[in-house]
Amino acid sequence: MSILLGVNAFDARGEGGRRQAQALATWRQLRDVKLANLQWADDVYELEGFQTYPVLTADSRTVTGHPGRRLPLVSECFDRLAQLAREQGVRWFGYSNGDISITQAAVDLVLKGEHQGYAFCRTDFDPETGEDVEMVTAGIDVFVIDVEWWRQNSSRFRAYIGGETIWDNVYTAVLLAHADAILLNRDPLVRHERHAPADWRNSPFARYLNYLAALDRPYFTLWATYFYRLMDLRRRGATAQEEMALQREVFSHKATVPERALQAARVVKHKTKWHLRSRKAP
Repeated sequence: MSILLGVNAFDARGEGGRRQAQALATWRQLRDVKLANLQWADDVYELEGFQTYPVLTADSRTVTGHPGRRLPLVSECFDRLAQLAREQGVRWFGYSNGDISITQAAVDLVLKGEHQGYAFCRTDFDPETGEDVEMVTAGIDVFVIDVEWWRQNSSRFRAYIGGETIWDNVYTAVLLAHADAILLNRDPLVRHERHAPADWRNSPFARYLNYLAALDRPYFTLWATYFYRLMDLRRRGATAQEEMALQREVFSHKATVPERALQAARVVKHKTKWHLRSRKAP
């Protein structure tokens, strides 16, 4: 068994380039994985040790109409990886940002085959000492999903922009709500060099991301509920079993009829506003 691990690498420079290079070097050392570099046919960046697939067709500019940095759509990345994995006879595909180091322990855990999906929070480490600093539970950095489950459920996942905010929380909530899936956020299975965060408030794609988040409000609410209850459990020294029980409880919530009706009305409202705004845009 193996995993097809995918990334959308880019020609990063300076410290960003160094972090990407060092992180992806850990991927090349993994056993039982195949490595995929997803690119656009008109803008291919080759990556040593990775098979490059120029299969992406959409990006952050085409879905938003804004000329910001070209970024992939996560749903398309997952679709392409699932297709490639299926063609290669691989059960699992995984996706991550290019600055995330992945351990063999994470791969081995997935290959036990106990779940349909896995979401991994990262552990930040100090760039000087290499020592672990903090488990970052507010975000999710690596996803590994069963190909057949994705094929049957991909329509649940909207076209969020990779490298931006929100998508990882929503995708985790969707995955845990509909699959036999698990969120791993206690052990340093995937790692990331700590650095100053970007200011996402100035993103040219913020309006589009907020629009999608409004459409996915029930899932984002599930995530927020889980996160704040998890923080409370950890302050009280909860066990791993107690935390896993919290996952099962929160993400098994089924919306009531009034809740579904209210969200349906919200979806109509926000889609209407988005399309009217798009028609007015120059």
